[in-house]
Amino acid sequence: MPKRRIVIREFIGDVRDGKTDYELMQKYDLDPWGLKNALAKMVEIKALLPSDLESRQPHSGSAADSADRREFPRQYVLFSFPVYLAKDLQSEGFVNDISERGLQVTGLEFAVGDTKSLLIRADEFADIYPFVFDATCRWSTRETTTDQFTVGLEIANISDRGREELRNLIDLLAFP
Repeated sequence: MPKRRIVIREFIGDVRDGKTDYELMQKYDLDPWGLKNALAKMVEIKALLPSDLESRQPHSGSAADSADRREFPRQYVLFSFPVYLAKDLQSEGFVNDISERGLQVTGLEFAVGDTKSLLIRADEFADIYPFVFDATCRWSTRETTTDQFTVGLEIANISDRGREELRNLIDLLAFP
């Protein structure tokens, strides 16, 4: 298969303009691994700085990232994928990392202690059936420049079928 040709200037502009991973994959006809490789290559050739990708990566160094408290290891996703409030599908957030016990989401507003039903529809880019689960907010931060929330959610209730799809999702789209 021939390599895809990406106009670097255009790609860099799209990344810096805040296009989502999904939008980049659609525009440049990339799969999740191709996007990951393209972004890594842009950093390698110094067309992008690691700081340009920080909003695409989970933030580290906070108390919420403490690995010693984790029963299930955190799995970083190859690309941020959407998660929705089950009662309001217009409310969309993006998963930054995931485990069998919880996930980190950017773009949905939660207060610590809130429990809400969420829907993951990964069927657009993986062989995963949509599933719903209840999640309780354990921590919440608001980015001052974008006024966007990032929250740590613990899975409070999930069906057996949902747990099976969650495991499939982690196997397909996440890495340690």
